[in-house]
Amino acid sequence: MKKTLRSLFLSALILWLLIGLIPPAVYYLMKPSASILPPESSASPLPESPVPHSGSTAFRILDTADHTVLEVSEADFLPLALLCEMSPDAPKEALKAQAVAIATHYGQLRDINLDSEYHFTCDTSKYGIYAPKEKWAERFNDEWDTIYGEISALCAEVAGQHLYYEGELITAPFFAISSGCTQPNENVWSGSSLPYLRGVVCPFDVLHSTYRAVISFSPEEVKSAFPDVTFTDDPAAWFSAPTLYTSGYVEKISVCGTEYTGVEMRTALNLRSAAFSVEYADGAFQFTTNGHGHGVGMSQAGAIALAEQGDGYKDILSYFYPGTEIKTSGHE
Repeated sequence: MKKTLRSLFLSALILWLLIGLIPPAVYYLMKPSASILPPESSASPLPESPVPHSGSTAFRILDTADHTVLEVSEADFLPLALLCEMSPDAPKEALKAQAVAIATHYGQLRDINLDSEYHFTCDTSKYGIYAPKEKWAERFNDEWDTIYGEISALCAEVAGQHLYYEGELITAPFFAISSGCTQPNENVWSGSSLPYLRGVVCPFDVLHSTYRAVISFSPEEVKSAFPDVTFTDDPAAWFSAPTLYTSGYVEKISVCGTEYTGVEMRTALNLRSAAFSVEYADGAFQFTTNGHGHGVGMSQAGAIALAEQGDGYKDILSYFYPGTEIKTSGHE
């Protein structure tokens, strides 16, 4: 009965998403609370290629804040990295799903760069990917001991767990909010198609309070963002109509005849998402973006929504990384 009701609910939301009509009352009642919003940005770069798990659990991290290399065990890394990605107020099953995705994703980066001076970089001053205990203690003050104890206990429940596909550790990117559908990773990282990173519908994401954002640029700012483009005298004609992927993200768009991918456009203008539209009016360009992040893998807002409706962390991971399985390593 539960699956039937959920199926009907998702079907109705998908229909609303497709026709662009979300009843305001439903939006108000269903949107996630501000206390469990995902972070402003999520760092989960794509590794070069999948490789078998090495068995090593120590992370060597280049801290770009002071250019030192930190060596952190997986047990110490996981709870502190989890706090960089999701609020401790989020549902426990969403937090556990995020913890497994973090362990998998950075575990693969560690394996790929095993013989390098460091496995990946982060900026601890900005709480990007990882920040040490003392920084979190400064941020949470008197609440820190309680928060750390709870987060550590959750991570202990999934300690050693990683996601695999056909026996290999997977690439497990994640991001804040989808456009209403995640997208295949080849849409963002060209030439890299993976069967467990394909588009999945996320109708619950469109209900998020920060799903849509609007940002304006002057013609001068646009010119500065695209220095290689020869601009005409009519700003209203600078941008072509975009070509969209079925996921709703921009595949390509032209600027005065020069073609850019949606990802390139997002990077050039620092947009929240490559799911955007653009209009020119009153001397300015208005970009409306849907979602937040690259859109590949697990939507953090979606994971929270699924957990709120009763899904366990394994169900959440299976939803966003279809065809994968969880295996527990024999070490801590």
